[in-house]
Amino acid sequence: MVSLVYSNSAAEILAELATRVRAQQARDGALAPVRVVVPSADVEAYLRLGIAREQGVAANLEFTRLTAFAADVVEALSGARVA
Repeated sequence: MVSLVYSNSAAEILAELATRVRAQQARDGALAPVRVVVPSADVEAYLRLGIAREQGVAANLEFTRLTAFAADVVEALSGARVA
């Protein structure tokens, strides 16, 4: 399931993401990866550190760049590989 969260405050987005990660790991188990789509490596680093600070650890997080995610969706829907 794709879920979109937006805000003008990075702290609010981080807190919401940490809550959702915690809930998904409680539901699916701590060993199940949680996929997070990000626009850049900088955002990934910020989120990874922020989640670790909120939860004490940031384990089994699978970060994917937005462009790679879009290419995966196109490939899954059309069968065509996007470069």
